[in-house]
Parts: sequence; C-alpha cells; structure tokens
Amino acid sequence: MTDTLTDIDAAHAAMVADETDDTLRLAFFGVFADAPLVILLEDEAGEEAVTPRLFEAGGGPYVLAFDSDERLAEYAGEI
Repeated sequence: MTDTLTDIDAAHAAMVADETDDTLRLAFFGVFADAPLVILLEDEAGEEAVTPRLFEAGGGPYVLAFDSDERLAEYAGEI
C-alpha cells in the first residue's frame, strides 16, 4: 500500500479510534464526499461514455473507487 496518508485515511483513523463519536463519523463521510475519487475502467474512456470494471461481491456488482491514481495502479498492478 502507498505510504502517503490521505485526508480520507486521517478521517477514517479518527473515526475508528472512537466509534461512539458521531461528529468524527460525520466528518469522515464529509471528507469522503468531497474527495476526488478514481475508478478502474474496463476500457479506455470514450467521448460519451465510460465503462467501470465491476466486481461481484455479496450477490451484487460493485465499482471500486480509490482516492489516488497511485492506489488504483497499485491495486490493478499497472499504471
């Protein structure tokens, strides 16, 4: 995993350090909602559409989102 901690990492760490604190929980979701996220695509993005890579888990399809290009590349094993 990349060594650089992001704002999402810091907010998540604070939230799990005190799971009874609703302010920290809401702060995490605020940081998450404001964060630029990148997703893994099936193919190159077209002019009018993108096709995210879907992953099956728990009986449904999911799209994985990453908070940096580096983390996406590390997960995918490619640039």
